[in-house]
Amino acid sequence: MNGQGYPIDGEPRCYSDKYSTTKEDFVQSATAWRSKALSSQKTVGNAHIVPINLDGHTIEAAMSYGHGVLSAQCGDCYLVRQDNKYLALMTTDVKSWSLELSGGAHTWLAADNYGGTCYIPQVMKVSCNSPHWSP
Repeated sequence: MNGQGYPIDGEPRCYSDKYSTTKEDFVQSATAWRSKALSSQKTVGNAHIVPINLDGHTIEAAMSYGHGVLSAQCGDCYLVRQDNKYLALMTTDVKSWSLELSGGAHTWLAADNYGGTCYIPQVMKVSCNSPHWSP
């Protein structure tokens, strides 16, 4: 894992020009993603934390833009878990083993994650407008 590469407060953009749907859909979805993150009621460091319903339980997850995982293209979303920490990730770049994330989200997952760590988190593809998001 890595971090500090994709500011959540910046204008959303697809760095690879490979979209899961259309560029217009990506911009709309990524803008809504950013708004959800920036309107979160809780921050830890620079991480924007939101509640998510998962299997009948409410968990907290940091929201992030970043490198994709699995077969991701820009606009795909994933729930990433490292130990007991979660991250809601919207892909804004090519899939990559380094899993570069928004600043703050990287250390939310692992406090020592400033680059060069060797964590292999679990990932699950989710809808970017998932019914799992808490109100």
